[in-house]
Amino acid sequence: MDKVCMVVLNSVTYDTRVLKEATSLSNNGYNVTIVGVRDDADQTPFTRLNDKFRIVRVPYYPLIFAKSNLLWVMIALIVTVFLILPFGLLNASAEFFLNIVAYTILVIAILNLTLLRFSKKISEFKEKYYNRKKIKTILLLNLLDILQKPNMFIRVIQGMVSNLFVILALTRQVLKEKPKILHCHDVESLPVSFFVKKIKGCKVIYDAHEVYEELAGGDRISRLKFRLIHKLFLRYVDEFITINESIKNWYKINYPKLCPANVIMNAAEKKKIAPYDGRLHECVNLPKDTKIILYQGGYARHRGLKYLIRSASYLPSDWALVLMGSGAYGAEIRELNGKLGNKNVYFAPKAPQNELLDWTSGATLGVIPYRNVSLNHYYCTPNKIWEYSIASVPIIANKLFEIKNIISKYNNGWLLDMENSYTELSEFIINLNDKKYNSIRKGCSNFIASNNWEIYEQKLLSIYAKFYQKDVKK
Repeated sequence: MDKVCMVVLNSVTYDTRVLKEATSLSNNGYNVTIVGVRDDADQTPFTRLNDKFRIVRVPYYPLIFAKSNLLWVMIALIVTVFLILPFGLLNASAEFFLNIVAYTILVIAILNLTLLRFSKKISEFKEKYYNRKKIKTILLLNLLDILQKPNMFIRVIQGMVSNLFVILALTRQVLKEKPKILHCHDVESLPVSFFVKKIKGCKVIYDAHEVYEELAGGDRISRLKFRLIHKLFLRYVDEFITINESIKNWYKINYPKLCPANVIMNAAEKKKIAPYDGRLHECVNLPKDTKIILYQGGYARHRGLKYLIRSASYLPSDWALVLMGSGAYGAEIRELNGKLGNKNVYFAPKAPQNELLDWTSGATLGVIPYRNVSLNHYYCTPNKIWEYSIASVPIIANKLFEIKNIISKYNNGWLLDMENSYTELSEFIINLNDKKYNSIRKGCSNFIASNNWEIYEQKLLSIYAKFYQKDVKK
């Protein structure tokens, strides 16, 4: 069988795009393995979805290594450099040295955690000898200060080593899979392509889901890191995929030597949805006749979630806001909602991916309130556009470029100013009538008929056919 290996730095469980692409390939004769990492969403080492599709999750070693300090980070870097560079990862023993590097860093991490265990005694030692003037004592005290108070520089080095650890773990697993083609999802998996291509000679596809150098909330260090990864590793890419025309053009301008992009959007499969069974209302204890504005997805900054919660204060009494998802930012938005005293805002856990549309169909409106704070948001086309539309749930969205283009073309939603006025949402709802609403629901159907996963699946198979000389399944 033709062996394909996808790599992504998450557990895959809730990554709709990755799962969709892998499923399409496995349904068309490819033997697909996704190599991800164990995280809070899924700690399962291995999942088999069918006889041609499985997921392998490697341990996320940086969880152990996260508290590393300067001493052990520097040791790890020195050991890594002196092990990797002499052998170049280009010979038959490369995998053996990858193992050495990985386990060396793990031992260093354990030593570091042992040091942290005695942090209190270190503090007592510093206090006792604080006024000593011997040069050796002064040097020792300064070293202990560095160990206990890492600054930004140290954290950057920690991040570099942590990322290296994950890349090594992913690379080791991919090498075991012996793929003919490696499909890297997202920028942080791209370094795997260098190692695997040099050792196994496989073809590489890079699937960029974002404009990584322009992420909302991204700092200068993150932008520099992503820029550096692209500069170093895009040269090893044989085929390039991204999610829409605007992002395609951005990569063309910023990385002119990168091969031309293939646009495969975050479209959903065209399928019939079962009649709504009331599960969304039941989950948050709402009467079934309550109209729901639904946000589904991750809780993160700059996604307009605080705007939604503040706007909920002005909603009509027969409407409610439901936020269905998860994320560290959830605590902050729950706290805000508590302070405002909103009784019409509810939080629901994220739904299993195979049941998501059955939950979505309980909403009256689906909201995409992302703030216009970055180019990545301005150009975004999230899965929610298709998920809401296929469930016949009209969209209300902030005025972002690519979303605006879709809604203007297909008439499957409305655009609002979600940057300033907290009353605009309620004013829109008060003026909404059945005629307008039903017209937009029809637009949802037209959108899905014209823009669905079946269309993009053929594009994906065509890309793979270039490597395998396979006939694209009609």
